[in-house]
Amino acid sequence: MIKGQSAYLRSIKDEDMERIFQSAQDEEFLYMIGTRKSLKLNKIIES
Repeated sequence: MIKGQSAYLRSIKDEDMERIFQSAQDEEFLYMIGTRKSLKLNKIIES
């Protein structure tokens, strides 16, 4: 874990995948990561 003044960073865990998938369906999120394609859950897990 990396601890900064106002943020904590940790490794992604399996239980995070559903939340990441839900976020990846948001149009603004897709724009910020440089794509317009919806991401599939299995592709998120593979990454």
